[in-house]
Amino acid sequence: MKRYILAAMTLCMGLSSCDSLLDLQPQSQISQTDYFKTETDLQLFSNSFYNNLLDKSPFDMQSDVYVQQNLSVEMLGGTNRDVPASGGGWSWTDLRKMNTLLTYADQCPDKDVVLKYKAVTRFFRAFFYFEKVKRFGDVPWYDTELASTDETLYKARDSRELIMTHMIEDVDFAIENLPSKDEEKSSPFRVNKYAALALKSQFCLYEGTYRKYHKITLAGHDYNYYLQQSVDASEKLMASSKYKLYSTGKPNEDYVNLFAKEDADPDEYILAIKFDYGMSILHNAAGHTLVPTQGKPGLTRKMVNTYLMKDGTAFTNQSGWQEMQFIDETKNRDPRLAQSIRTPGYKRLQTTKVLAPDLSLSVTGYQPIKFVQEPTASGGNVDRNDRSTNDLPVYRYAEILLNYAEQKPN
Repeated sequence: MKRYILAAMTLCMGLSSCDSLLDLQPQSQISQTDYFKTETDLQLFSNSFYNNLLDKSPFDMQSDVYVQQNLSVEMLGGTNRDVPASGGGWSWTDLRKMNTLLTYADQCPDKDVVLKYKAVTRFFRAFFYFEKVKRFGDVPWYDTELASTDETLYKARDSRELIMTHMIEDVDFAIENLPSKDEEKSSPFRVNKYAALALKSQFCLYEGTYRKYHKITLAGHDYNYYLQQSVDASEKLMASSKYKLYSTGKPNEDYVNLFAKEDADPDEYILAIKFDYGMSILHNAAGHTLVPTQGKPGLTRKMVNTYLMKDGTAFTNQSGWQEMQFIDETKNRDPRLAQSIRTPGYKRLQTTKVLAPDLSLSVTGYQPIKFVQEPTASGGNVDRNDRSTNDLPVYRYAEILLNYAEQKPN
């Protein structure tokens, strides 16, 4: 009898030991229940949103105003454009990370920190969906963390109106709960409430004009609603007086200098991407426009024609503009033209040599100079591939003024 009792006790002890082993936390990775406990956890988890979603190249999309030697399939059109079986921008990894953070952020005991990083995440979720709507139109809306076996992964696309409604909810939450510029110590590299206002100004203007000029009527709000939302966001940002246009009183230099500055101007740049030579965080703006194997980019004449004359009149209002030679068509123009492309008398920053447009570097002859730094930048190697170090803008105050001018009828 004693033997049976001893065996039973041994079995129970063994089962208890197995249960305790099964309940052990993994030693080689952090579990979700152990993470999201501090502000550092939330910040580190959200840092990938900046890296993965913000465009780190100023010259990556061809259009009717900017082309390269080899036109993209979108520009060629017709049968040249294939719909890929996979990829093509239909990726949702970053969205899943956002919904993960929103699910577990409440594990942090500091509720002010929770509110801040939920606002950061919802800013990026609206940003994420804006890119999806531009590319695909109707897309599925997901606001919860999904597993790989979840049937909801295969649900049908939701309506454009539903997506835009949720985007406005997200960005309004971000506007309400993100810190102000002053609280972020004037850093343009972290999202604040003004970056959220800029995002709202941008995507509501896009949606309103898209519906207006494509004559699209959907259940819900009409185009006027979205245009008014954009107006309101722009006015709030302008009324804050937190930003202003970059100016040193030199209109023939300020525009090109702004985009070539090593450090983002905190007065005009609402949100920017940081680059640093010492940390090898670099981009390709100079190499793209100065290395002959980089596609020979150029502005189109359609784009050049949009630059006004110096007196504010339209270039195309004068007789004979269609047949003008390059020297004549660049005379007496808005100073920003000569700070956007090489025009007669062009000198690269911090140099004295006059440079003409180089047709071996620009397929149209309208050779871009925006974002091109002085030759001594990046250790004197800035003209090579991926060697530029100037910070790049995501949102500028000037864009908000243009949004407002476009959407405000009077």
